[in-house]
Amino acid sequence: MIKAIMKMVFSFAVIAASLGIAGPASATADGPDRYQVRGVAYSDVLNIRKWPSHTSRIIAVIPPNGRNIRNLVRRVNGWCLIRYRSIKGWSKCSYLMEQGYRRVERYKVHRVAGNDVLYMRLWPSHRSRIVNAIPPRGRNVYLVRVKGNWGKVVHRGKSGWVNMSYLRAQY
Repeated sequence: MIKAIMKMVFSFAVIAASLGIAGPASATADGPDRYQVRGVAYSDVLNIRKWPSHTSRIIAVIPPNGRNIRNLVRRVNGWCLIRYRSIKGWSKCSYLMEQGYRRVERYKVHRVAGNDVLYMRLWPSHRSRIVNAIPPRGRNVYLVRVKGNWGKVVHRGKSGWVNMSYLRAQY
């Protein structure tokens, strides 16, 4: 058991060291010029709101892999004022990170029946050979690469490709 845990910790450390890790956005006068979305499930979007409140009207959305989000250098109670394309509005700062960083995201399995598993595949295709499986409530699934709707992940020291619609960000 300890050997398996050590292997998982070592795998994560190697991935983290090779890709770099970035923290959540911090909109200050000397903060980043541009953001990219982080921690939003691939089946979801990041809302842009009229005002810095979760009850404010949604005026636009940003896809989960959204980039080139301009920092307008204003922050209110965890909300960042941004411009995405031609839309100016507010998004939660915790879902933004400085553009250019590659980050290892931690996910958990989502929408898999209790008596089923999420298959990890050799290549990003449902026709590819199965190389491993993640249990229906699997946690600590580390995303290291994305190709379309597929993500290359590491779980318990093994890597493979999974459909991103079955993963949700783990906090």
